[in-house]
Amino acid sequence: MALKEVSAPEFLDCMETALAGNRHRDSVDIPSGSDLVGSMLLVNDSETAGLALRYDGYVHALFSAGHGAAGELLEYVTHAYKGLWLDAFNDKTHGLVKLYNRYGFAVVATVELNRDYNPPATATGVVVMVQDGKDAPVKTFDKNGYDEAMLYGSRVAEVAYARSLATRY
Repeated sequence: MALKEVSAPEFLDCMETALAGNRHRDSVDIPSGSDLVGSMLLVNDSETAGLALRYDGYVHALFSAGHGAAGELLEYVTHAYKGLWLDAFNDKTHGLVKLYNRYGFAVVATVELNRDYNPPATATGVVVMVQDGKDAPVKTFDKNGYDEAMLYGSRVAEVAYARSLATRY
């Protein structure tokens, strides 16, 4: 799979087009242009999937038109980069958690759902997941603990990244 780096306006256009017919559109947080500053914005050649990769390994704004495009993108990115982490809405089927598990991400934090932020109707909470974070203790946060959970996830990701470097030599 070939990826290309695009500008914020191009990324947002690709995202809008790809999500137009996606039944999971409500689970995707559409970022503003300022949310994308400091991130590498990647889309696949067909512009049906993309993600933003922040300097600290935070994966956000992941989108797909469906048909396995998100999985292909995650497979590529998780092989090319280490120490990645992300957050996602969880639901009763654990669909996103299962998807991210396939690419080496493990839940390291759960956050009680805060309806004040207008989550998708199917959401039951938020999870923070870290690539190769399976050995980290899973911490639980109340509905006002999102920022703390994200900080914890970033720290677990730093440790996972350091371990990935140590195993290379």
